[in-house]
Amino acid sequence: MKLILEKTVPKLGLVGEVVDVAEGYARNYLLPKRFGVKATKHNLDVVANRVKTIREKELQELENAKKLSKTLEGLSVNLKVKAGDDGKLFGSVTEAEIAEALKEKGYDFDKKLVDLDKHIKFLGIYTVPLKLHPLVSVNIKVWVIRESSEA
Repeated sequence: MKLILEKTVPKLGLVGEVVDVAEGYARNYLLPKRFGVKATKHNLDVVANRVKTIREKELQELENAKKLSKTLEGLSVNLKVKAGDDGKLFGSVTEAEIAEALKEKGYDFDKKLVDLDKHIKFLGIYTVPLKLHPLVSVNIKVWVIRESSEA
């Protein structure tokens, strides 16, 4: 199925490009999320008029993401959690907890931007990527430390 991309999709194409994708991928992912529209003559004309403004907007978003990534470079957050003697956590550290720790540092991120492969289940220092833009990500350090048992 041929689609005109309305947003830049990593590993697929830039905004305004006509791409050929599997019908299921288009119908189940790209079209519902409004990443693209079917490549008809009418849509080609409509999108051609909007592509310039969309690309300018995306370039601005990309520049803002790059500036923010330079600000976040080297940032680390501490998460105090309950853990057993062997260092295994009672539960796990999720994207939401990392986003909350970033909020406490003054950075308001949605948990969807935190790109964990799997939840953290042991004490330690972890490098966690944040997806600021489809083309920009930055790594932060997450220190998972034992919560003091004194209360």
